[in-house]
Amino acid sequence: MSIDLLKTMMGAVFQDLEVLQSNLANVNTPDYKRQEIDFSQVLQELQMNGNLTQPLSSFVKTDDTSSWKLDGNNVDPDKEIVNITETALWYQGITEMLSRHFATAREVLQMLR
Repeated sequence: MSIDLLKTMMGAVFQDLEVLQSNLANVNTPDYKRQEIDFSQVLQELQMNGNLTQPLSSFVKTDDTSSWKLDGNNVDPDKEIVNITETALWYQGITEMLSRHFATAREVLQMLR
């Protein structure tokens, strides 16, 4: 994977964390509908085009499913924490790939000395 691709994925991870934080912050806001980033769409576009042809914010989708709460809010804090954990794993994977990429570049530069 290229650095540009990893940079874009890292941006998607940070955007997702912002969305998930907003969901948790609005857990008690009447009629608030949770939002999420569809990583499969982000990855599909990256695979097809090599970069994103639209801003990351366009991948943020509102979950319009009905609520189990009387106030119309559909945020489930337990699910949001699971989603944050999943996003943290994405972050960990991307940082590991970046680290390996830079380690390889460092080795090449050392060989050229």
